[in-house]
Amino acid sequence: MSASLEPWQPLIPDHPSGLMTSAEVAAVFRVGTRTVIRWERAGRLTSVRTPTGRHRYRIEEVRALVAEQLRQSEENGDIGPG
Repeated sequence: MSASLEPWQPLIPDHPSGLMTSAEVAAVFRVGTRTVIRWERAGRLTSVRTPTGRHRYRIEEVRALVAEQLRQSEENGDIGPG
C-alpha cells in the first residue's frame, strides 16, 4: 500500500495473490455475493475462475470500482469532504 491511503483502502484486504473472493468484495460494498455475481455478468467486474469454479476478483479492479462509486457520489452530492 502507498503512504497516503484513500479512506476506503483499509476495507480492501491485501492478498499475495492479488485476488479477492466474492464474499470479500460483497463486504466492501455491503451487498450480497449474488449482487457481486450480477455485477460481473453486467460487466462492472471481471473474475478469474479457480479450478473448482469459484470466482475471484482482482483487488485493483475492486479498488477502481470503489473509487468510481465515490466519484459518482461526490458528483451527485451524496457525500462530501469532512
